[in-house]
Amino acid sequence: MGELLSCDRYQVYAMGQLSPLSYSVLSQLYQPLVGAKAYGLYMYLYSEVDVMKMLSIESNHSRISSYTSLSLHQIKENMKKLEAIGLVKSYIRYESEMTKYLYELLMPMNPQQFFQNDLLNVLLYRTLGSLEYDKTRFLFRLPEIDLNGYDEVTANFEEVFFIDETSTEGSQILKYKGNYRKEESKTPVIDYPLDLFYKQLQELQVRRKWITPAVETKVKQLGVAYHISGQQMAQLVYDAMDHERINLDVLAKKVRDYNDLESPRSFNRIYHQQPIQFSSSNQADNAKSRHILQLETWSPYKLIEKKQGGKPVRRDLAIIEKLMVDLNLEPGVVNVLLELTWSQNDERISRDFVESIGATWKRKNIHTVQQAMQEAKNYIRYKNKNNQDITPEWFKDQQAEKKLQAVKEDQHQEENDISDEELRALLKSI
Repeated sequence: MGELLSCDRYQVYAMGQLSPLSYSVLSQLYQPLVGAKAYGLYMYLYSEVDVMKMLSIESNHSRISSYTSLSLHQIKENMKKLEAIGLVKSYIRYESEMTKYLYELLMPMNPQQFFQNDLLNVLLYRTLGSLEYDKTRFLFRLPEIDLNGYDEVTANFEEVFFIDETSTEGSQILKYKGNYRKEESKTPVIDYPLDLFYKQLQELQVRRKWITPAVETKVKQLGVAYHISGQQMAQLVYDAMDHERINLDVLAKKVRDYNDLESPRSFNRIYHQQPIQFSSSNQADNAKSRHILQLETWSPYKLIEKKQGGKPVRRDLAIIEKLMVDLNLEPGVVNVLLELTWSQNDERISRDFVESIGATWKRKNIHTVQQAMQEAKNYIRYKNKNNQDITPEWFKDQQAEKKLQAVKEDQHQEENDISDEELRALLKSI
C-alpha cells in the first residue's frame, strides 16, 4: 500500500457474513493481537458492506477518517496489521486522475482453528498471560456431550436425495448451496528460513517427501512463534519422527520443551540498553564514569551473564523482565538494582528485595544510572546506620571491610562524605 490520500477512492468486498460467534472471535482472540484501532477499522469496513451484494459503495478515504477518528497514516498502519493477521487483502488500481483501492475482508478463523494455529495461539498466550488466556479459552470451550447409549441415525446423501437423470433444464433435481461463495479464512503468511531447515534435514538423512504440507506449515508456525532456527527445527523434527512419519503432537511438545530450556529467548526487555535520553553525557575518564558507561551500555541480560559466568537461569530473567514490564524501570536502573541486590543478598537476586526497592524507585521517578546509584548509596547508609553491629555478608574482602568500618565510625559526617568510588567498590564486592 502506497501513501494514502484523502481523495483516494475505495470499496470494501466481504468474503462472507460475520456470525455471532465471529464477532466474539474478533473481539476476544484477534483484538488482543492487532489492537483496538485495527479491530475497530475492520468492524467499520464490514459495516459499510451491503449484505445483499457483499460490496460497499465507492467512497473517499476521508470517510474512514471521519467515522473512525483515525488519521490517514493510522489507517494505513492498522490496515497492514489486518493484512498481516489474515483478515484483509488489499488491491490497488491506478487510473488517469485517481487511485482506487479494493479491500477484501476475510472471515476470521473459528475458535478451534485459532487455538490449533501454533503461531496465533502462542502469541495470544504471551499477550494475555496465563490467567487471562485460560479464561478466554474457557469462553470458547465446547460442551462435552456423552454419547454413551446413543446410536447414530444421521441420514446420508443417498438416503435423502435422488438424482433424476431424465429431468429437463429448469426443473428441480436437487437444491444446490452454490449461491454464495464459501467463507474464506487466510492464515498469516509466515517468513521462515526453510532453506536452512531442509539443508539440515538432508544432513540428518531425512527424506524431503516425508515433510508433508501439514508438517511444513507446522514447522513455520512453531519456528516463528518460538524463535527457533531452521537448523534446530530440523533436529526437533528428526526427534519427532516415527517410522518415516513426523508426529505433529510430539513435535509441538519437543519445541515447547526446547523453548523452556532456552528460556532467555522467551524474554524481550532483558536485552534492552539504557535509552539515549536517560544516558550520561559525562565524558570524564575516571573509574566512576567508566562504570556508569558500562551500566548504560550493557543490557541486564549481559550483566547477569558476566556476573554468573554463563547463561542466566529462567527464574532470574523472569524477575528482571517483571521489573522492566510491570514497573517500567529503565535497563540502566535495573543494572544498578542488580548490583545492589547481589551486594545485599549474598550474591543472589532476591525477588522480594528487588521488587520492594524497584517499586520505591518507580515512585521516585528514577530514570538514570546516576539517580539509581545515589538511591543505592542512600540505602546502604540507612542500613549501616541502623545495623551498626552487623557486617553485611557481601563484605568479604578485607579492604572493603575496612572501608565499611570507617563509614560506621564516621556516621556524624554529611551524607556526601561517602564517595561514588566507595559505592562502586561496595556494589562490585571488591
